[in-house]
Amino acid sequence: MRTTYRQPDRMCEELLLFGRAHVDLVRTASARCPVC
Repeated sequence: MRTTYRQPDRMCEELLLFGRAHVDLVRTASARCPVC
């Protein structure tokens, strides 16, 4: 039995979105706290 649905692409897309959100979070954190 083979399941041929595009899971890796979706996972990669979610990972990219998560990475972008993480970058935004880090950016706001560094802007809020320059000493860190």
